[in-house]
Amino acid sequence: MTSNETDVSNSICNAAAMRELERVRKIAAKQEARAAAVLDELVHGCPDPFVGDAEAWNVEYLAHKARLKKIIATNLDEESISEFVSLTYQLRDSSKARRRAINQHYAGPKQAAKQHVFDCWIRWQKNRHEYRSKSAFARAMLDKYDALGSQRVIERWCKEWESEPS
Repeated sequence: MTSNETDVSNSICNAAAMRELERVRKIAAKQEARAAAVLDELVHGCPDPFVGDAEAWNVEYLAHKARLKKIIATNLDEESISEFVSLTYQLRDSSKARRRAINQHYAGPKQAAKQHVFDCWIRWQKNRHEYRSKSAFARAMLDKYDALGSQRVIERWCKEWESEPS
């Protein structure tokens, strides 16, 4: 086989491989879209947990159940079921990561220090001669709590707390 014939043969094989890859990509995209439709109904279509009128909630839940059954029958076949499972795992993992990040934020040292600063601020509001100004208060809190890094942030907290109704 000559070099020219080899190049032609390779480009034909590459073109066929590219067409096959495109066909597979389209099928995968279609399966993902179908699986996503089921997941969307499952997650967002369900009525909020029972609150209020039990009969109205039950009617809404039964309607959701019927929609879900129909959308599953329409969208989940043997090819798209694995995509659906993959999407549910992704949703679960992202939800866990989100909860973990929120918990770390609220359990962090800055949040604990902020709570202590708020307690000191409440005391300062009752005994205003302790600090001459908001800046003096913020500097004192910055010296007192190592987790805090900015006097401006503490002053902003004070401004927020001042604007909150008692």
